Amino acid sequence: MTYPLLLDYKGTLFGRGFVAEVTARGRLLATQESDGGWWLYGVNPGAIAADGATLDEAHEHLRFALREVMLQYVGEAATFVEFSAMVEEFFHASDVMTTDEWSRAVDRVRVEKLSLDDLPLRSAALPVQVSVTRRVEAQLTPADNVTNASLVQVA
Repeated sequence: MTYPLLLDYKGTLFGRGFVAEVTARGRLLATQESDGGWWLYGVNPGAIAADGATLDEAHEHLRFALREVMLQYVGEAATFVEFSAMVEEFFHASDVMTTDEWSRAVDRVRVEKLSLDDLPLRSAALPVQVSVTRRVEAQLTPADNVTNASLVQVA
């Protein structure tokens, strides 16, 4: 069984002479395997996947994988502008095969009225978005230490 999901991501990262806040909305395809395990495949961003014995575990692995990608980019970027471009390219990159499968899954969950009871609902028509904002150190608070990636089912 496959479910189309939205991904909300937010993280604050420290680069070479800059602090950046990344806020993004992407698309995922959640697949429950015959053994009960789950895979989350990136649609946008297309270059990421994670698995787990439960959907929550797969989500946790995906959140960790996203954080690792962001840390890799912030470590490679010489400037805020370079980092921002890398993040935007990552989130807007599509996996064409998974994009088609995601669209079919949206149609199927609408027709069959399928849902994952513990996830909130949001419109599948929402576009992929990414924002990379330069933060001033004086604006930072302890709450900025959290990296969050939440799953939302589509309606």
